[in-house]
Amino acid sequence: MNASSIIRLVFFASMFALTNSAEAQLTFSFNYTDAPGVGFNDASLGAARRNAIELAGMNFANAFSAYSTNIVIDVSGGDTGDTLMSAGGAFDDTPSVGFGLDEVIRNKVLMGTDLNGNASDGVVSVNFESVAWQLDVNATPTGQQFDWYSTAYHEFTHAFGYGSSIETEGTVASTNDGYSNYDPNGDGSWGAFDQFLTDANGASVFDSSFPADLDEQRYVSLLTGGNSATGNGLFFSSPSTGQRYGLYTPTNFEQGSSGSHLDDQNNSLAGELMLAAALPGISARTFSAIDQAILRDIGYTSVGQIGAAIPGDFDNDGDVDGDDVNFYIGNIGSAATGVLARLDLDNDGTVALNDHNTHVSTLVQTSNGVTGALLGDINLDGSVSVLDDGFTLVASLGQSVTSRSQGDLNADGVVTVLGDGFLLVGDLGRSNASAASLSVSAIPEPGSVALLAFVTVGLSVRRKR
Repeated sequence: MNASSIIRLVFFASMFALTNSAEAQLTFSFNYTDAPGVGFNDASLGAARRNAIELAGMNFANAFSAYSTNIVIDVSGGDTGDTLMSAGGAFDDTPSVGFGLDEVIRNKVLMGTDLNGNASDGVVSVNFESVAWQLDVNATPTGQQFDWYSTAYHEFTHAFGYGSSIETEGTVASTNDGYSNYDPNGDGSWGAFDQFLTDANGASVFDSSFPADLDEQRYVSLLTGGNSATGNGLFFSSPSTGQRYGLYTPTNFEQGSSGSHLDDQNNSLAGELMLAAALPGISARTFSAIDQAILRDIGYTSVGQIGAAIPGDFDNDGDVDGDDVNFYIGNIGSAATGVLARLDLDNDGTVALNDHNTHVSTLVQTSNGVTGALLGDINLDGSVSVLDDGFTLVASLGQSVTSRSQGDLNADGVVTVLGDGFLLVGDLGRSNASAASLSVSAIPEPGSVALLAFVTVGLSVRRKR
C-alpha cells in the first residue's frame, strides 16, 4: 500500500438507537455532536463542513430512492489518527440467531422495522485534524487534498451493511455460550455480509454444526491470507452474479479494514469505491457493478447509483418544474445550510433572489421541451403572452400568493405592478427558444406600454372592490 495513502476504517457499533420517521423517500438526518468550536461546529469552517455532509447524504440517498425512511446519524470531527473517516451502523442488542437480523439501518431501510428505540441509527467520525479535505463537490481535489464525497459515500455504504461484523483481532477463544468470540452478541447473530464469506473456491467460513457458527480456525487463516489475485484470503461469493470478489486480507491484520473492503492488493480491483485506503486527489464516487452486486446480495435489491439528483430538482421527482420554483419562493432569505445548501447557486451562504432567477433561467424545464425559462413566463410554457401570463398576473394583483403560477415572478410573496408586472412586460412576446436574443417574436402582442397600462387598470379595478 502506498505510504501516502490513509486507511479507511469501518466499524460496527453495538448499542445505538434509531428514530422511526415517515418520509417520502430515503433521507438522512445528522446530529452534530461536537463541542462548540470543534469539528462540525468550528466557528469558521463548521458551516461548510455541515453543508458537505448534508450534500453527500442527499447524493448517497439517491441510490436508494426506492426505499422510504429517515436514517439518523451522529457525526463528529476531530483527530482520528491514520483514518480519513470512519462509520458504523448500529446493532440491536436483542439476540437474533441468524444473518443480518440485528443490523439497525439495514432492517430500517428494508423492513421499516425500528429495532432499538429513539437515538441514532449509526455514527460517522471525520478526521479534520490531519487531513485536508476538498469540500466543493464541483472541484477536483489537488495536492494533498482528499476527496470528501468519495470518502463519505464509502463510509455510508459501510453503515448500510457493506462489511463484516465479525469481531476479531486475529485471536481464537470461546465464549460462555459455546459459540464463537467473533459473534458480536455471542448468540449466533451475524451481519448479512458475513454469510457470503468464503475462500477462493467458494467454501463458506461457517461450518454445518450450527446454522450460524463460524469455523474459527479457517476464518483466522483466511483473514490474513494475503493477495486475492493469487487465490488467497477471504472472498465475497455473490449469489446474484455467481462471481467471487477478493476482500482485503493483508498478512498483517488491520482492525476495521481487514475483511470489510475489496482487496487493495489485487490490481484488477484498482479504482473501486470500496477499497480499504485512498490517496489524495479524485477518487471513485459511484458504485461499481461489484458494489451493486454485493448490496443486492445483502438485501438492497433496488439499489441505484450515487449522485446528485437532476440539478434544480429539489423534490427529487425527476423534473425541474413549478414545484421546485415554489420551493425556492418559500425559502428566499434563508441561510443556505442543511438541505437548503442546494439552493445556494452562487455559494454566498444565503438563498437569494439571484439564486432563484438563475434556477428559473437555466434549470427549469418548460412544457415546450426547452430547459431554461424566461423570467416573465408565469406558466412555464416557454413563452410570455398576454392571454396566458398577462391575465394570470392581473387576476392576482395586490394579493399575497405562494407560487409562481399565481404571478409571483420576483419571489416576494406579493403580486405587484412594479415588481412582477415589469418582469412580465420585459419578456412579452419572447420565447425561451430565442431567449438569448432581445428580438420580439412574430406573434402579434400589444406593446409594453399598452400592457403596462392594462396591468395598472387591472390593479386599480381590483382595489375598488
